[in-house]
Amino acid sequence: MSNAKVSIIVPVYNVEKYLNKCVNSILKQTYNNIEIILVDDGSTDKSGGMCDVYKKKDDRVVVIHKKNGGLSDARNAGMRKSSGKLVTFIDSDDHIADDYIETLVKCAENNSADLVISRLKDYYENGSCKKDDANGEVLELTKEEAYKRMLGQDKIDVSATAKLYDRNILENIQFPVGEYYEDIQIIDKVIEKASKIVFVDYSGYYYLQRNNSIMYGAMSEKRLALIRKTEELVRFTSERYPRISKYAVKRHIYCQYHLLGRCINDKANIAISKKIRKGILSNRKAIFGRDIYTKKEKIATAILSLGLKPYKIFWNIYCKTIKNKGVR
Repeated sequence: MSNAKVSIIVPVYNVEKYLNKCVNSILKQTYNNIEIILVDDGSTDKSGGMCDVYKKKDDRVVVIHKKNGGLSDARNAGMRKSSGKLVTFIDSDDHIADDYIETLVKCAENNSADLVISRLKDYYENGSCKKDDANGEVLELTKEEAYKRMLGQDKIDVSATAKLYDRNILENIQFPVGEYYEDIQIIDKVIEKASKIVFVDYSGYYYLQRNNSIMYGAMSEKRLALIRKTEELVRFTSERYPRISKYAVKRHIYCQYHLLGRCINDKANIAISKKIRKGILSNRKAIFGRDIYTKKEKIATAILSLGLKPYKIFWNIYCKTIKNKGVR
């Protein structure tokens, strides 16, 4: 294996509770030729100072202190500062296995791939993890197969994390500053630029599921960008990859349900709730008629068909169940 330099970009904002676990996991990597770019995005807690301490302890650490601009702005700043041939992103409340970088680099080099995708492994603040069924298999994916897996949430997430990029495919791609759901905004651009995509069935990226996060989070007009982007993906796949457009439709519906959950209990967002309900039910025929939709999704749609009030009751019972299980 060659010794290509890997730039690891970590946006940091008010994560003093999680930052040590994240950075320590990176410093312990079995692959040593790394630069760790900690982008302090205007933190108001101790996070910025913690970054500086790491810089003094390890010369592979680079620290950027900047005015708060959001996750996208921080990632873009990290990219501008990076110098590695290969690039990966790690969120500052997550952490990685000791062999994470080495595993992804080997996959890239052994398969001449410029995009390597691995799995996320959910873990929770109580220390528990979802069962790991990864088998280590390495598969070359066409662009169509990559979209199908991502849109269908088949072991691959749209997140910018759990992936290793040749920096060439990130050239001229910017995370959208000031917008929510920045990952799904660029994933189609990344896939279209990649010349060879490899998936490794390996879950060395530990993705923190914060307690109760499914139940909270203020709704705003900015969040509707998720609906607009998934609508674009439906149109895009219908034109370029028609065989998998049904998975883009499913993702679009899933995202609308996600947003409905954020606003269903807020009377101030009743108009948005009604608009989202209308959008979901416009695809009712597909939901009930295709086997790619789960029984739970069909039940939710049947209840939503009865109105927002019955769905609100269903949603709150579901959230209470999830809370009691201690997962998101």
